[in-house]
Amino acid sequence: MKQLLVFSLFLVLASSFSGCKKERPFDYRTKFTGKFTINYSYTIEDGQEVQQVNETYDGKIAYDNTIDREHAVIDYGKGTLEVVLTRDGNMLLPDGAMIGDFSDNKDRFRVALRKAVSPVGTVLTISGDRK
Repeated sequence: MKQLLVFSLFLVLASSFSGCKKERPFDYRTKFTGKFTINYSYTIEDGQEVQQVNETYDGKIAYDNTIDREHAVIDYGKGTLEVVLTRDGNMLLPDGAMIGDFSDNKDRFRVALRKAVSPVGTVLTISGDRK
């Protein structure tokens, strides 16, 4: 009888712990995520003429755990950009090319993408200030 009581108590305790929410371990990306005022600049140079667009949006940087624990998504108003965030605040493309970084206090970031196909060149710059 004592064994049945101990076993029953064990089942009750085990079932109560199995329903507990698992806490997310600290994620270093937390200090980089949040809401930002995003400045979007796109420049096209075709050798004869320069076209430039400058716009400001309310945007954000959020986790993207669908791929792995390093990815984040910058939502900049015109679209999204998937980046790899390193622990020291550098932003990389998934292929490893460095495209931007955060300021020392993590309140400002800048990303620049350049594509040159002679004679045309394009530059996309996305920067943000934490709200």
